[in-house]
Amino acid sequence: MMRMRGGTSNPSAKRARTKGHSIKSEISPAEMMGMKEVLRRSHFNGNHLEIGTAAGGTLKEIINCYVEPRPNFFVIDPMTYFPNQFEKICQNLRSANIDPKIVTFWKGTSAQFLKSYETRDKSFDFIFIDGNHAHYFVMLDLDWCDRLSVGGVVCLHDNSPAHPGVGWAVNSKPKLRQSWAVRVPYDFTQEN
Repeated sequence: MMRMRGGTSNPSAKRARTKGHSIKSEISPAEMMGMKEVLRRSHFNGNHLEIGTAAGGTLKEIINCYVEPRPNFFVIDPMTYFPNQFEKICQNLRSANIDPKIVTFWKGTSAQFLKSYETRDKSFDFIFIDGNHAHYFVMLDLDWCDRLSVGGVVCLHDNSPAHPGVGWAVNSKPKLRQSWAVRVPYDFTQEN
């Protein structure tokens, strides 16, 4: 499991996002480069899940790590982060020549979809968690790790002092500590 740290500490970036002016990824260029490298080296062909997509900037970058045939992509998001969020996501994907129809969007929260009929038989090679950063919601998001394929990767964004709920939730999950390799912070230069 890979746990990513960092995120936006610039308050004006958050204000810009809430107005829907930016469709870029919220993860840093170094984090993006590292995540892309892990995905390229892993050669995953199973399902991919993003929890919390904002404007789809990270989703777009993840999808573009692959050539046809691409894995199946799923997104869980309540689509309430800013007005017209879904339309911005689609616009962002189209700007990279990605048809939004290749992504299955589940509008709602982890709690709503974890045990739903649509998701009950799904497993994932890759899970990117960047939803609500309060510990309770991160705990719910981490329940998706039970659906991680053997050899799969989980990335969590915003494990930082600005978002203590992320680290608290990970440290509170005994199964995470016992079953998966946790690298905090993940050093992309050490990956072979």
